[in-house]
Amino acid sequence: MFRQDHTLPRSEIIGHGWVYIGDPLSLVEPGPQGPVQVLLTRVSNAWRQIDLDEALRSCYAAMRSANQVNDFAGTALAQLYLADIYARYERLAEGVNWARRAAKRFRLLGNNHNTMVAHLLLAHLEHSLHNLDQARRDYQQALDMCQKLQMEEKRTARREAAWYGEIAEEIRSAIAEVSTTVVGRFDQTRHLDSIPVLNLSDGPDAAIGEHSDRAGHVTATGTIIIAGRTYRLYPLDRALENGVELRPGAVYFALAIAEDGWLDPMSKEGEYALVQWKPQVIQEGPGVLWTGEKWIGGQFKRDLTTGDIHFVSPQPHIIGEERGYVVALLKPVL
Repeated sequence: MFRQDHTLPRSEIIGHGWVYIGDPLSLVEPGPQGPVQVLLTRVSNAWRQIDLDEALRSCYAAMRSANQVNDFAGTALAQLYLADIYARYERLAEGVNWARRAAKRFRLLGNNHNTMVAHLLLAHLEHSLHNLDQARRDYQQALDMCQKLQMEEKRTARREAAWYGEIAEEIRSAIAEVSTTVVGRFDQTRHLDSIPVLNLSDGPDAAIGEHSDRAGHVTATGTIIIAGRTYRLYPLDRALENGVELRPGAVYFALAIAEDGWLDPMSKEGEYALVQWKPQVIQEGPGVLWTGEKWIGGQFKRDLTTGDIHFVSPQPHIIGEERGYVVALLKPVL
């Protein structure tokens, strides 16, 4: 989704044909050298090594460091990088939340360039979430800021004026593309033909389609049929109220709810939890863990000191790696 060489100074980008708004953070202006910038450099290094967990830890550390010394620009940069990390984890709604915070802070600081970058990132995330009207608004805000910067550079006859002109043209093209995008209501599930259906005693191997005789079939309207009954997806994350984001290539399975409230106050016996198996969990929320004998329900919770996510359950269990994040409930259509 994004390139990983976005720490290049602007002087190395101008004149080399590297303007590419599809990678908004390639355009970001870093802050002055200091402890916060050192930590953000660690974020970039972790990306190059494809270590998203380390990137996340370094980003939170940078934000704490910036807050301690009232480095508002550093806080905004950390929030912008954090938005990109969540996007890489396919947690787009979380990314939107952090990017909006960064955009607001950059605007209050009068940093027009990074405000433009934040709105470009927001436009990409909103487009990915199929929020096309909001994506257009964010592109337009980025374009307005870009044109303002271009005019300022023209008044001083600086070479960045042409650079901002190139960016503006790309933004206009992006606005035109968003305006012609047609998204089906259930487009998120188009890559799924069926979902394995598990009971609490079914082991993780049953989550692999070819090892399961029971599967829920996805219909053309995005509902799921299990044992002849139709179910609809209800997200547990309120940020995803407009749809459930299913990641292409990820493994999902439907797990039978044991009893009312077994997983979440909203869960009822006779329903199913839609589980992503073995994800890189970076967000608090409901989840399940395989004990070796059965699946147990619990919550992924963040350690406020380290920022790490841990599985917490009211039931005694042995720590294991076979875990899943619950992305939605499957409730029967009455």
